Amino acid sequence: MRKKPGVLFFVVVLTLVAERKVDDTVFQRINKVTTSLNELQDSINNLDNKTKGFLDLDQLRSSIEDTRLSYVDFMDPVIKWCSSINDTLNSIASHPSSDLLSDTDEEIDLKKSIIRSGKEKTNLSHFGVVKQRTLTVANHFQHGLVDTVHALRGEIYEPKVKELELANKEIGKAQNKVFGILHLFLQEEKYLIELREKIEYAIENSLLLNDPIALNYFLGYVQNVREKCQRYTNVESIL
Repeated sequence: MRKKPGVLFFVVVLTLVAERKVDDTVFQRINKVTTSLNELQDSINNLDNKTKGFLDLDQLRSSIEDTRLSYVDFMDPVIKWCSSINDTLNSIASHPSSDLLSDTDEEIDLKKSIIRSGKEKTNLSHFGVVKQRTLTVANHFQHGLVDTVHALRGEIYEPKVKELELANKEIGKAQNKVFGILHLFLQEEKYLIELREKIEYAIENSLLLNDPIALNYFLGYVQNVREKCQRYTNVESIL
């Protein structure tokens, strides 16, 4: 009789499958964030309805909308840069270094400015603003709504107690959504850090493009930036 596979076999198989999982495209990640933010707004509306409007939720709604707008404002230029720069980076990286050594100062400055523009688009301090606004939303829940609900417990008539119980449940659901959004932002930040590192390496090696060795390093890093941009947007590599 054939021996059945053991538990270890299935653990190994599941591990291999997990490792082969393809990351979401940046567009899928953006869709997850915007969908989660919309669902969060729906939760706020449900909370408002269930508590008959005795909680002031206007500031919270405004904070959620600020988060959505700052996120879109940050992501849009990054995606556009990565999508539009592909052919240009390929043109730079595929040229023989001997040809590029004869570039004029103006041509060298143009290549440098192309790479530097990527550093501007991936400014992580700007993405930090997005995360901070999300934390502001979380703070509204933890120290705003929760404290308000607890304070009202001793001040309201019995018919309102049920509303408070409903409020607590809805607040818990909404808080989970906020934490889910923060998790998505941390994932996005990881991708952005990887992309920015490649850009910074290329910039560091663009200082002496009249030197053959430095130029070869520069071309290699330009190719790395191109590949990382393709992976970031999950555009199929044509290399």
